[in-house]
Amino acid sequence: MILRRGSARQRSEWGRRAPLRWQLSLVTALMVAIAVGLMTVVTYWVVSTALTRNVDVALKEKAESLIAETVDPSFLRDPAAEVTAFKSYNPDMRAMVYVPGSPNPVGDSIQLVSEIPVVQGEQELSIRNAGEERVIALHGSTGATVVLAQDMSTTHRIISNLGMVLLLISVAGVLMAIATGIVVASTGLRPIARLQQAVNYVARTDELRPMAVCLLYTSPSPRDAT
Repeated sequence: MILRRGSARQRSEWGRRAPLRWQLSLVTALMVAIAVGLMTVVTYWVVSTALTRNVDVALKEKAESLIAETVDPSFLRDPAAEVTAFKSYNPDMRAMVYVPGSPNPVGDSIQLVSEIPVVQGEQELSIRNAGEERVIALHGSTGATVVLAQDMSTTHRIISNLGMVLLLISVAGVLMAIATGIVVASTGLRPIARLQQAVNYVARTDELRPMAVCLLYTSPSPRDAT
């Protein structure tokens, strides 16, 4: 309780001692920082989710095309060569294919976790992250199962760069908000500063002097003249 009272007293003393100009500037910067921070988080989440979704869509399309080839007699004659040809067109991807009627996979060795029910035919699709890879398993109507592992290092690098750019934009926005708040507060509080100077002068010298007051004059309308 004593610490809380002491901290509250320090904040109230700082609020009384700090110039109103700085208080308005800090309040403006705080509001802008909250708004910019929320926009940054939402933008980062939307873009990263969209990139991951695009990767998932592309992986599913490639898995479907590979499953469609498993019914081709040329594929069944040499499935290992067909998987190797598929990987030559997709160098950043690992592929493992379960040919219909064969319990042994062909292609790369990919550790199965959530893909086991898909391989057993109990589930049609599974997608997960495995380190720097995005793993998808798809079970086709022909009985074949395709497991693909896409390297996500490039996508993760893009997302990281995006986060850094958004962070720099947020910092720049907060600094601009502070500068704008100082300018606006200085302009808006100029009459109050003049009044404070006059009050301090009277308190120091006990001499009263008239102050010049500037009013905005507007010409009367014809209706007022009548």
